[in-house]
Amino acid sequence: MLVIIPIKLKNPKTRLAGILNKEQRRKLVLTMLSDILSALEGRDVIIVLDFPKENLKGKFRKIVEEQEGLNHAVGKATKYALEKGYNSTLFLPGDVPLVKKGDIAMIEKLGENYNLVLSPSNDKGITSLFRRPPNVIKECFSSKSFEDFVKEAENRKISYHIYYSTSLSIDIDTPQDLKEFMLIGKGTRTYEFLESIGLEVKVCARR
Repeated sequence: MLVIIPIKLKNPKTRLAGILNKEQRRKLVLTMLSDILSALEGRDVIIVLDFPKENLKGKFRKIVEEQEGLNHAVGKATKYALEKGYNSTLFLPGDVPLVKKGDIAMIEKLGENYNLVLSPSNDKGITSLFRRPPNVIKECFSSKSFEDFVKEAENRKISYHIYYSTSLSIDIDTPQDLKEFMLIGKGTRTYEFLESIGLEVKVCARR
């Protein structure tokens, strides 16, 4: 299984611009990635970047993807997985810092019996997508990705399983997501970073 993580650094997390400046948002993205990679220790990982000069450290392959669009980025990584002979992929967005090793192990285990294993976020987006084989269903991410993938799987009679997990229910895109994360995110590097810049105070002030 190859894990695919796309991250955006050129103009990251614009919906958080009201409470975090650009450099803080950029650091947030990199810190969330660090938490995610901790859950992926020992696994094959490919990171799709939109910023060619970023010097990321770690045991993973990096692909620089200059073009805009999540679908294009994941599609490029999927093509790489097929070329290298991987029989499955797991897409994880770069903003799920609560993900645990146990989540990854469970998804992979479920993938032995299903061609598709997916997890919904609280806002009906998608926070994980296991595919076996990697091209069993085309990447088509949107604001309602979860419903779209389920509908496509049902229409094409692709076996699928919905994996529900608290640690995959929050993807950090909005101030509301940050509020929810700060309630349960203690113990992560992301929480420590947000606390260090006084985010907890800012969030409380906006309630």
